[in-house]
Amino acid sequence: MKRICLLTVGTRGDLEPYLHLAEALREEGAFPRIAAPAMFEAACKERKLDFYPLPWDPRAAMNGEDGQELLNSGGKVVSGFAAMRKFLGEQLESSFAEMLAAAEGFDAVMYGVLALAGPHVAERLGIPSHLACVQPTKDTREFSSPSFSSLPWIGDARGDSRAGAFANRLSWKLSKALVDRTFGASISKGRQSIGLDPGGRPLPKSWLYGYSPLVVPKPADWSDAMHVTGFWRETRPSEPLAGDLAAFIDRAPTISVGFGSMAERGKRIAACVEAAKIAGLQVVLIGGWAGGHSHQDHVFVVDEIPHVDLFPRVQAVVHHGGSGTTCAALHAGVPQVIFPFFGDQHFWGHRVARLGVSPPAIAKKAPSVAAIAAAFTDALSRKPAAKALAERLNLETGAQTAARSALHGH
Repeated sequence: MKRICLLTVGTRGDLEPYLHLAEALREEGAFPRIAAPAMFEAACKERKLDFYPLPWDPRAAMNGEDGQELLNSGGKVVSGFAAMRKFLGEQLESSFAEMLAAAEGFDAVMYGVLALAGPHVAERLGIPSHLACVQPTKDTREFSSPSFSSLPWIGDARGDSRAGAFANRLSWKLSKALVDRTFGASISKGRQSIGLDPGGRPLPKSWLYGYSPLVVPKPADWSDAMHVTGFWRETRPSEPLAGDLAAFIDRAPTISVGFGSMAERGKRIAACVEAAKIAGLQVVLIGGWAGGHSHQDHVFVVDEIPHVDLFPRVQAVVHHGGSGTTCAALHAGVPQVIFPFFGDQHFWGHRVARLGVSPPAIAKKAPSVAAIAAAFTDALSRKPAAKALAERLNLETGAQTAARSALHGH
């Protein structure tokens, strides 16, 4: 039985795809362990997955000054990288020893994009590593680096002309340079702390991407070591909603609105609630931030609710463009309206718009209520396209494909 250690840091959204990947590994006969922040132990134990706690607390970090700086970085690429470095903090260097302990005795490591110690830990243990993440990380001429997707001159370049291909390649080179500048010194110190040459930069055995080739096709210039597997997602059937929520949704056309932990979400929520009323829509507001809207007849507030249960029952999903929420809405077959805040959220906003299941992403900090209402109306007209795409996406078995690739090399 192969023992696979999955290393991930970040928020619950970063953990979620790893839960499904670990379950797929177990179904394939492996023994998976998830090493993640201690606050996620219950989520892993609920699925009977072996868990190794890492001491960093992403919730405290996100709510702190550095976390808020990251969330407020918006589409500013250079300052965004600097904010990410501060957000990860001292744990970045200490994570090398912690993740080494987590992976001791295992046969391979799979690591997320923020688990920067992953390939170095594998090198120290003499075992293979697999980069396993839910956004593209490898350079290509076909699309830009997600880190640069907020820039209008490069973010939506299609790669169908020499100018587009050049801009795409440039974005990847700049992204790599920023990663090296931002994290290089910490990686070198981390390597030294576990007895490695500080200058080494090992590559993974394979790159596993947990998104659908229907959404982001595998580029022709990627090697056979790079696999676009399909989304790593919740595949259970939807369960009935609570009676009061179900009755609310049955009353009139309803959209869901949720921006997670994003900064300044209150202003956007207020604008969306007002815009929904203009468009004749009700709102299920996710995340518990009512902000005085709970008294309005067309608003229903929920703290948390599984996307797989809610999304198939609403007319559209309004969100920040995180890969997990994008994935859930795509598989539910409902249109989306994306308000990207930072990072790869702009990338997913471009992608779903190009697929015809969303109006163009609303990237302005203060869009007018009328513009938001028009986007909601536009989104509702895209229901047939969203449903047709979902029928194809739901045939994919992304987590199982990734697990088989890591275990058997195909």
